[in-house]
Amino acid sequence: MKNTIIENVLRKNRRDSNIFNTVVIGIALLALLLYSIFNKESNLFPPKTDPDTKTASKIDYPFPEIEKCAVKRCIDGDTLVVETSRGEERVRMIGSDTPETVKKDTPVEKFGPEATEYTKHRIQKAGGSVYLKADGDPRDKYGRRLALVYLDTEGKYLLNEELIRMGLARARLQYNYSDTIKNRFYQAQESAKEEKLGVWSLE
Repeated sequence: MKNTIIENVLRKNRRDSNIFNTVVIGIALLALLLYSIFNKESNLFPPKTDPDTKTASKIDYPFPEIEKCAVKRCIDGDTLVVETSRGEERVRMIGSDTPETVKKDTPVEKFGPEATEYTKHRIQKAGGSVYLKADGDPRDKYGRRLALVYLDTEGKYLLNEELIRMGLARARLQYNYSDTIKNRFYQAQESAKEEKLGVWSLE
């Protein structure tokens, strides 16, 4: 009788142990499955990155990557003099090339004055300040600061792109800046060509 009781207890303990092990293994497998699913789904939503800084992030700039500056004057359609925290600085709009108006030994080109007036008007309308965003090479061969020139904090109004879209500038895609912006400039230029705006009305 005593042996039977002991055997029943041992049998029950083994059964309980088997159930416990099964539960532990089940929980471990479930945790592994959930981890796998979560990891797979999280890859569908990668960290949000700004395509405009794809190139910029690889460069140690001697100035802030994004900086609000008061515009002192417009030299021409694609070049500004701005007031920064380090003093006055000459800024060249990267990827956007307006017709010449002030280049030495070069006649004033058609749509050059219009490009300058457009830039002045847009900056004045924006309150006289712009947001410079670094992208690609920090400076050109003349030492001018290269930048994307935004007119608002949301990044909706990019002056470089507006000039191209209006046919008041040609897109220069051979320089070092992000592919996303190059694509925007290319599309803007194709639109201007199709509508024969500005410089594209001459060709």
